[in-house]
Amino acid sequence: MEDIKAASTRLFICSLSVLFFFGGWASFVDSFSIGNFGLKITAIYILPYLLIGLWLYSWQRFYVLSRQSNKPIIDALILERINSTNFISKVFPHKEYGLSGAVTLGKWGWPDERIPRNSAPSFVFYGRDTLKRLFMFNYLGSDLNGDALYVHFGDSATNIKNGCLTPFKKGYWKCLWFEFKFMLRKFFDTPTVGAHYTPHLVSWAVLIFLFVKLVVSNAL
Repeated sequence: MEDIKAASTRLFICSLSVLFFFGGWASFVDSFSIGNFGLKITAIYILPYLLIGLWLYSWQRFYVLSRQSNKPIIDALILERINSTNFISKVFPHKEYGLSGAVTLGKWGWPDERIPRNSAPSFVFYGRDTLKRLFMFNYLGSDLNGDALYVHFGDSATNIKNGCLTPFKKGYWKCLWFEFKFMLRKFFDTPTVGAHYTPHLVSWAVLIFLFVKLVVSNAL
C-alpha cells in the first residue's frame, strides 16, 4: 500500500504548484519531458490541466489513505472525549423524550461489535461518517407518572429513538462544532491530528483560491 507520508508530501507539492501557477508566481518551461519514455510535451497549454488533474488525484489518494490510517485514531480520541463530558445531554435533552427528573446514562443494551465488551456501564458509542453522526446509548429515568422508563437511541426502530443525526438536524451541527473545538485543541499536541487535517486544509484553501480566481473574477 502507498505510504501515507509520501501521499501527504505529494499533495503538498501539488497544492503549492497549483497555487503558485494560477497565482502568477510561477510558469512552465518551454517543454516538459515525461519520465524515461523519451516523450516531450511541447503543447504547453495542456500542462495546467495536467497539473490540476495530478493535484486532484493526489488529494483523492491522500483522502483514502488518511481515512484508513488516521481516522480510526481520531475517532477514538473524539469517542473518549464524548464519554468524558455531558455533551450527550445537549444533543438529546432527556425531557424531550418523556423523562422527568434525573436520568441514568447507559450503554447499548444489545450485543454489537461496535460496543466494547469491557466498556463502562455509561459508555456512549459515537460514530462519524460522511454527513452522518450516530449515537448508541440509553437513558433510564422516570416518566411523568413516576414509572421507570427506558429510552434507547441508535439506528431508528419501533422501540429505538433515532440516534442518527444528519445535516437536516440541529444536533448534527452541534456535533461538528464539538469536534472542531476538540480537534483545534489537539491540533498542536497530537501529531496524527495535524498530519491528517493540514494537507486537507491546504488543498481546500487552494480550491477556494481557484474558485475566486477563475470563477468569481471572470464573472465580475
